[in-house]
Amino acid sequence: MKSKFFYTSILIFATLLLLRGKVYARITTSDPTVNSGENATITINSQENVASGAIDVVSDGGLKFVSVSGGTPNGTKVAFALAENKKNGIATYVFKTPEVTKTTQYKVTFKSMDMSDAESKAIKSTPQAIATVTVKPKEETKTEEKKTEETKKSSNANLKTLGVTPKEYDFSGFSKNKTSYSVTIPSNVDSLNVIAKAEDSKAKVNISGNKNLEVGTNTIKVEVIAEDGETKKTYTISVTKLATEDEKPGNLLDDSKNTAKLYLKSLSIEGLELTPSFSKTLFSYETTIDMDSNDMDKVNVIAEAENSTCTVEVTGNTDLKEGENIISVIVRSKISSDQTVYQITVNKVSKASEISDTKKRNKKGNINYWFIYFFYYCNFSHNYFY
Repeated sequence: MKSKFFYTSILIFATLLLLRGKVYARITTSDPTVNSGENATITINSQENVASGAIDVVSDGGLKFVSVSGGTPNGTKVAFALAENKKNGIATYVFKTPEVTKTTQYKVTFKSMDMSDAESKAIKSTPQAIATVTVKPKEETKTEEKKTEETKKSSNANLKTLGVTPKEYDFSGFSKNKTSYSVTIPSNVDSLNVIAKAEDSKAKVNISGNKNLEVGTNTIKVEVIAEDGETKKTYTISVTKLATEDEKPGNLLDDSKNTAKLYLKSLSIEGLELTPSFSKTLFSYETTIDMDSNDMDKVNVIAEAENSTCTVEVTGNTDLKEGENIISVIVRSKISSDQTVYQITVNKVSKASEISDTKKRNKKGNINYWFIYFFYYCNFSHNYFY
């Protein structure tokens, strides 16, 4: 009895050693989450290195098989033979999910067969591996997307409209990407009403510098703060306020000061003639653009300061319209707040249009003349014969 028990113990021990030395190919799966009606992709991996074998579907769990890759397919089964050992992505399955009205999980079962490594050493396959596929309804997906959009605040800091009133001092050519503009106002205008609307209704618009305007250059700032509170964009309007006719602009030149005289050394407009001829102590000039021969919507003003401690700024020389346009040339001191404004009135006219208007007036006058003549003739004839 003791001998039989001894041999039995040895046999059991040897079996355990053999089982312990056996290698198992434990396969694992990914667990995808997809929207209702979409395809679900399941990746098959191995916890041990394998080079050949086969994978098959035991149960689709209610999903519709579409395709398999990673080797030679035969229905839902795929056999593979690799040149080297591999653990990840030994096979990839695609299943079509059904339409659902609530979140539903589907279980897809796989099994492995005939697994071996690159040295052709057999690896025993383990029992089945189960992939969990979670399918969400479309309404739930849309709700999540909407919540994501709501939590993300806009960074749009663009203006949709920008202008000033009174309208006779407004500018044209607004673009949300253009941030600098200029206008010229007479001496009796002390403030401008700025009309600014943001592209995003949730953005904030702050306006400053449009009150208590002084002779010379003033800067209006329109700051747009996006909904996120971080993105900002500033639009500027350079406002040139002219001096009165009797002061223009000599009141800004003070001989009692030791600062540099704010005179121009030269002033001209390319292709046009100024009237009167330039003199540094004359601050008002005129010129004419003939729209019939040389129509221009902007001009090149050439101006040089007499003193190097001064800068020269030109405004109003673009977006010229038919009729009267005012160009301001500001000479500004670098060492003080003093400045001088030279003014050029640009008359943009069309002689052909004037001639046409004259002909219309003459034609109308002729019609009126013949009408009056006919009226008196008829009246005279009636009185004469009766």
